[in-house]
Amino acid sequence: MRFKPVHQAPMLRASALAIAVSVCATTAQAQTAEDGGTTLSIDADLRVLAEAIDGQFRPGSANGEFLLTSRLQVNAEADFGPVAIGGELRDSRALSIERDSVAGSSSMNALEPLQAWIAVDFAPMGGEARLKAGRFTQSLGSGRLIGTPGYANNIVSYAGAQLNWKNGGTNVTGFWAHPFATRPSSAAELRDNKVALDSVSDGVTIFGAHVARAGLFSATSGEIYVYRLAEHDRPDSATRNRHLTTIGARLYRKPTAGRLDFDVEGAGQFGTIRSSSAASNSTDIDVGAAFAHIEAGWSFAGSMKPRIALEFDYATGDGRDAGQFGRFDMLYGARRTPFGPTGIYGPLSWNNIVSPGVRFSFQPASDLDFFAAVRGAWLDSETDSFAKTGVRDASGNAGTYAGTQVEARARYWLIKKRLRLELGGAVFANGRFMEDAPNASGNGDTHYGYAALSASF
Repeated sequence: MRFKPVHQAPMLRASALAIAVSVCATTAQAQTAEDGGTTLSIDADLRVLAEAIDGQFRPGSANGEFLLTSRLQVNAEADFGPVAIGGELRDSRALSIERDSVAGSSSMNALEPLQAWIAVDFAPMGGEARLKAGRFTQSLGSGRLIGTPGYANNIVSYAGAQLNWKNGGTNVTGFWAHPFATRPSSAAELRDNKVALDSVSDGVTIFGAHVARAGLFSATSGEIYVYRLAEHDRPDSATRNRHLTTIGARLYRKPTAGRLDFDVEGAGQFGTIRSSSAASNSTDIDVGAAFAHIEAGWSFAGSMKPRIALEFDYATGDGRDAGQFGRFDMLYGARRTPFGPTGIYGPLSWNNIVSPGVRFSFQPASDLDFFAAVRGAWLDSETDSFAKTGVRDASGNAGTYAGTQVEARARYWLIKKRLRLELGGAVFANGRFMEDAPNASGNGDTHYGYAALSASF
């Protein structure tokens, strides 16, 4: 293995910045308390994450690697009453990385103003509303299709506008935006922590509406949503010209001791796409795809809060019909739950997958929690690539059984609400497909472990 050496200076600068932010936040809160007017809030979080993997599942990648990264987040918001401004500075960088690492823009994006927005609050139709414009992140509903992944160092942000309206138990959100593309885009520059401002992907537009209603019946809440993604080629970027409409709904009841809880979500996706991103390809193909998440759990009474849940996840894959595209596109969703850690791992996603599982969690103390999960994984379509692995057998001869994943995690507050240690790992035991597909890595079963230390200021 060939490692890029660890440089201490960036880490020291990040620590110094986090401490400075903490001091500023204390001062700002004191000033707010004195004048009773403008509300100013500043907070910061610094995480160092160590990851190791062997038996890499990605085709053409090294068998194993070690990656050490840092992530600094500084959030600030000033509320002047009817008007508020806010922003987030995020610095995600590699501290130790191998030259042939599979890590990309979700792990590294040095010194980026991830959010910078202005908002206006008003009260139409008996409710409360906020219109936000600028650069922002967003998570809607479960976050499975539009989310803000907590495990990733770098996440998607958007340039556009968002309108949120609340009245009682009803919450309506509408938005129109262009996602940002991480810069720099080359692997070498990302590994070297080069600083460059992200650029707006003006060739991609996403807009839609999400409606949530609490207390529909028996402590059950519901959601409905529709999202539209429109993509076209740019002079510097050829695309598959996705034009996708995703319509979905969700019913859920939150876990409570001594009562059944559940989370059922499904969506259909239709529109058009092209078979390749070649500039000469102008033939649109009809899209017909779907995804579902079904979960039922039971929380037991007791101080350790034990809970067991059965889970089922499904997303269609692309079949043999050349005139129909069936692979579900999970848009900008978060997949840490239920599919496990991402980073240099992350084989599972809502793409061409059929996956039942079981999850058990408990909290032996207020500052300590555990969970463990096991799930099987099959392909919906034997001729499409499996989930996020990039492994495919166009002939379908390798079958549909991809393998079994076992995952566990423990979190402990070393200093309550200030310093937390997180340890976790996963094993993906290959099934026939991951062994026999023509471009299978040949590295055997995948083993992944990580340790993270997070400080909040």
